[in-house]
Amino acid sequence: ESDWKVMIIWLPERMHPAAANKLLKILEEPPDQTLFLLISENTQTILPTILSRVQMIRVPRLPDSDIEKALTEKYAVDQTRARRVALQAGGNFARALSLLSLSAEDQQFDRFVTLMRLVWKKNISEILGWVDELASVGREEQKEFLQYALTLVRENLLLNLKLPFAHRLTEPELEFSRKFSVFIHPDNIEQIHDAFSKAQTHIEANAYDKLVLFDLALSLSEIIRS
Repeated sequence: ESDWKVMIIWLPERMHPAAANKLLKILEEPPDQTLFLLISENTQTILPTILSRVQMIRVPRLPDSDIEKALTEKYAVDQTRARRVALQAGGNFARALSLLSLSAEDQQFDRFVTLMRLVWKKNISEILGWVDELASVGREEQKEFLQYALTLVRENLLLNLKLPFAHRLTEPELEFSRKFSVFIHPDNIEQIHDAFSKAQTHIEANAYDKLVLFDLALSLSEIIRS
């Protein structure tokens, strides 16, 4: 056994103020041969006095190309599927592996295209059918779809503005986006982003998924058709 001890503190920014102050006192006079590893997603909300006593190492998200390469070389995933998973993973390799286990990433694009066509037509009965289908797959896949949708919406805005993509699109996604991107522009992107983000928050909070998804579809219909 090592003479050193390692204490891992996950998301210190979420600590209760009383706990954060106690942690500060420990960091001011740490025990001998003890390392504290604080893992944070938002250092701006950590007490400045705590930050002043640690050595900050920023870990950037992985490039899509690195995730795609790892999936093809180490996990024998075909290139088309690896590219789609890398896009949805958002730089998180653990999330990429989770997507592989779900085996659902090929459906996300089809779900997005179907949703956009339905909200444009505003066919309530067909929208309800879409809601029923997505509600049947479980919350994890629902959250993956909403994250994928946010990513694809952002890429469509960049395409509309003739700016470089943040992620590489697959051929079907690019073909669809060349036509769809005209509906995503600076005047409505914030509303669309908020609609998907709100749905994400509610799904994560275990709200009734069918109601959340139906409300999302109606909101998108009003935004895109206006």
